[in-house]
Amino acid sequence: MPQKPLLFFPTKEIATRSKLGGGGGRYFSPSSTRQYTRLNPQFQALNDALNSQRISIQQTTIGVEPEQVLVFETIGSVEDFANAVQKIEGFEWLGEIEIDEIIPDMDFYQLNKEGERTDKLLSGRLYLISTNSHAMEQLLSLWNSYTQNESIKFERGKGKFKDVFRLLKNIRKWDIEDRFEESKILSFWEENLQIDPTRIIRFEIELWYRKNLYLRQQSYNTIQHLLVNLGGRIISSCDISNIVYQSVLAELPANEIRNILENRNTALVKCENIMFFKPSGQIAIVDSYDTSGELIEGFDDAPLPSGDPVVAILDGYPLTGHRKLTGRLIIEDNDNLQSYYQVEDRKHGTAMCSLIIRGDLNTNNDPISTPLYVCPIMRPNERDRNRREFIPDDSLLVDTIHRAIRQMFDGENGSLPTAPSVKLINLSIGDSDRPFYHSMSPLGKLLDWLSYKYNVLFIGRFYNLNISISNKYVIFGY
Repeated sequence: MPQKPLLFFPTKEIATRSKLGGGGGRYFSPSSTRQYTRLNPQFQALNDALNSQRISIQQTTIGVEPEQVLVFETIGSVEDFANAVQKIEGFEWLGEIEIDEIIPDMDFYQLNKEGERTDKLLSGRLYLISTNSHAMEQLLSLWNSYTQNESIKFERGKGKFKDVFRLLKNIRKWDIEDRFEESKILSFWEENLQIDPTRIIRFEIELWYRKNLYLRQQSYNTIQHLLVNLGGRIISSCDISNIVYQSVLAELPANEIRNILENRNTALVKCENIMFFKPSGQIAIVDSYDTSGELIEGFDDAPLPSGDPVVAILDGYPLTGHRKLTGRLIIEDNDNLQSYYQVEDRKHGTAMCSLIIRGDLNTNNDPISTPLYVCPIMRPNERDRNRREFIPDDSLLVDTIHRAIRQMFDGENGSLPTAPSVKLINLSIGDSDRPFYHSMSPLGKLLDWLSYKYNVLFIGRFYNLNISISNKYVIFGY
């Protein structure tokens, strides 16, 4: 019997999208007349808000079309709704978010097999769509047609709007509270101000990803203008089309952060280009380490590795003189993170490298036969009295990971790839400030995309990576 049994993974399958009214049962939904009574005031308010915005903009800026992000909240889901959205000029599909634990009411509830009402909690979707005045007029026309005659047939390609209207629980703007809901940014700001009331605070602003490059640049310029007016600035930015992600790392003076905490009704917070505000800088999850007898210079009698690396790790900078690691690492430190470390700081990277190369030291396993490729992405936090390792807050986490993997397989800025032979990548850190909440995080999407693009496995203990299984060992791979 082999000492280390093989691990068998399931065969890759293509998942299908959920069907209309998904969630395990049939839904009772109100008539078109009832929907008109419930929701027509919201439709009119959204239209009026766009018209008011257009008048205001025309008085100050020429040629700028006002936009807003609409949230269609449905009970159940509508398959291929994105295709119908694209049939209306001025609409742009931005994504969808699953929602659950919706309390049934007089208008929406689930039916059992006998067609009787149950009190089961409902599930649904948030459909996120960018709209302008022209598109809003067409939406109102479709809405009015449906509410006047729920049996009406819409023109080819727009029939899914009828399904959405039937299941529509609410329609509204993506608003201030939405921009804070998926992260702990408000408590993060409060904690920072308690530590240092004068500190300049850095944070991430995730923008709505627009397909058009000009619109993305316009969003960037808008955010930059708002930050500069508040005495802040943009530190760095990231734009990755494959995961529909655009984000900036920003900073503001403490007094402006305090103003937001006291009054959310500010131009920056209300900016239509913003999807989320999020903390920056991710702390590695570190409990304790027993380094007695290990953090010393020394040699090992096991044969040294040879050949090209097959396994890589993105982590802290390891102790290269560790007697279990000497001669077994290839380190690519493009950002010179080693210069921030003292010997006693090199904890998490050292522990993880040792685990990968030798496993549990008590079992006295033979080391892996190829060198371990190490890409440091953390450094000690000098503002933390314990100097715990973290993702530096002068870069975006997603950008840091993306650049590191591209360097390995494609090279950066004209350089050659540094580790194209790698097939397995360990990443045992994650975003502690964004636990799973309805939608996969940009980091989760990035790992999924990179594993597909480069045919590699990402494996590790991902802490609150915002995937459906958090705080577990998980694998991204194709």
